[in-house]
Amino acid sequence: AGGIGNTGKGILERMAAQSRYTATGPFAGNKKAGLYQAINNFVEIRQIMGRYYAFFSKPGPSQVIYSMPYFDGLGLGLVITLASPVRFNNFLQGVIAVDVTVNDVLGEVAYFASGEHEYAFIIDSLGQAVIHPMLPVPLEVDSDPVFHDIKLFEADSEFITVYNSMLRRESGNLTYLATRYIRRGNSRFQGTQSVKVMSAYYWSPVANTQYVVCVVLNTEDTNDIPLLSYQPATTSTKTIYHRFDLVPPTGNAMCSQFGHQAIKDTSCVKFAPEAFVNPSQYLNVPETASTVQSYLNYLDDTSNDEDNSYFKSTVRNSVRLTSKANSLWRSSAATRTESSLVWRYGTHREREREREAG
Repeated sequence: AGGIGNTGKGILERMAAQSRYTATGPFAGNKKAGLYQAINNFVEIRQIMGRYYAFFSKPGPSQVIYSMPYFDGLGLGLVITLASPVRFNNFLQGVIAVDVTVNDVLGEVAYFASGEHEYAFIIDSLGQAVIHPMLPVPLEVDSDPVFHDIKLFEADSEFITVYNSMLRRESGNLTYLATRYIRRGNSRFQGTQSVKVMSAYYWSPVANTQYVVCVVLNTEDTNDIPLLSYQPATTSTKTIYHRFDLVPPTGNAMCSQFGHQAIKDTSCVKFAPEAFVNPSQYLNVPETASTVQSYLNYLDDTSNDEDNSYFKSTVRNSVRLTSKANSLWRSSAATRTESSLVWRYGTHREREREREAG
């Protein structure tokens, strides 16, 4: 205070101390004394007023605070701010913060898909869904998200037990016949359909955050029963990756239907994010000719000595197994419909194999 005299200073001191606060009743609130600071030199006003946060400082350990995801206007998709207080001598001196993409922090949850009707989701301390398969994946979001209560997506009455335990930040598991909502193509225009699946829910809080993660497994899934044993590589079968613009295959030509590079009498493969050890890296880092060549070296390695830093352990066997589709598509029964087909597709949860038919 300056230029108001001793009487005025006394009023401000009493206001800060709340020495005459006598309000009562349910809406009165608690009395909490503030801080009075006289400013005698106006050169120091900015420095003194800039320390207002020191009043709220409480001694104690620093803890990282995670914001709710929000849309980044510079093209990063959904991001989360991680902030932590900076303390010196156990008192607050400032705050440090960094923005990270949701793909980097929560990508493993967003792209989790171990088997059919299996997924993972994350809620915050209020029970709002942060990641869920019925929500857009982080990289597809183009505006600030609207957060919904997780019970809108997990509507079974049995889920209330899971929900309440997650809000209490407990770990646990529960198995029951759950409703799955499956998108019909674009869910916005084509809606969803529901199926009943015996499901096991496993949940646990994420340490030092307000998040709780839950993994949902299909107990009827036979994903752990191999259809065929290990498939060795052969020198006669070479994998062709769909990025012809980076590594053109031998014998490629222009497609008569669409006017782009194509290859006949064989198929190419394309991978989903779930096929990669680090899905967010696959989505965020542009592929190069060197990257694609590394894929092919690993997939076609007959000695099994080629280093693999990209794919999950099951991918190579799956690619080799589905390569047998080439001989099926070239069979006499298949070629009888050749004139009426443009593309043939074969899919797996981790990758897609496709072949141009004409």
